[in-house]
Amino acid sequence: IKLSSGRGLTQNKFKKGNYNVFGGNGIVGKHNEFFLEKPTIVIGRVGAYCGEVHVTSPKSWVTDNGLYIKEKSESVEINYLYLTLISLKLNQYAKVGGQPSISQQDILNLNINLPNIETQKKISNEFISYQKFINTNKEIIVTHEDKIRKKIHSIWSN
Repeated sequence: IKLSSGRGLTQNKFKKGNYNVFGGNGIVGKHNEFFLEKPTIVIGRVGAYCGEVHVTSPKSWVTDNGLYIKEKSESVEINYLYLTLISLKLNQYAKVGGQPSISQQDILNLNINLPNIETQKKISNEFISYQKFINTNKEIIVTHEDKIRKKIHSIWSN
């Protein structure tokens, strides 16, 4: 892989739009411009979220609080790499000073097991299936919690 730092975009320069802006800890807002066409991986570069790993949406922006994968080999499946980077707990490699930070070199020096692309896809698809199941259950929980709150409110307001 090849990594690159994101591009600066302060809150006062955000222009209302439809494109996700990713910082060191995921989506931080929406903007009217993007510079990444395809989904890629973002790694928190500096601050409390240094070492956090996220996958961007298509057509997105990554701020300079994150590193992103600029290029990757065809033999690397993006979701497999995402899972692998999460399992490495990258924040343990952060340099601590005024603010914790992790460098491109810290990440590029790591060795990972890389099975063939078909095995990577199989592992990724299984993960995606579990994640969809988890997300569906989270939605059900939110719905039922809302129903409970409304019922309690109706009891106490009578």
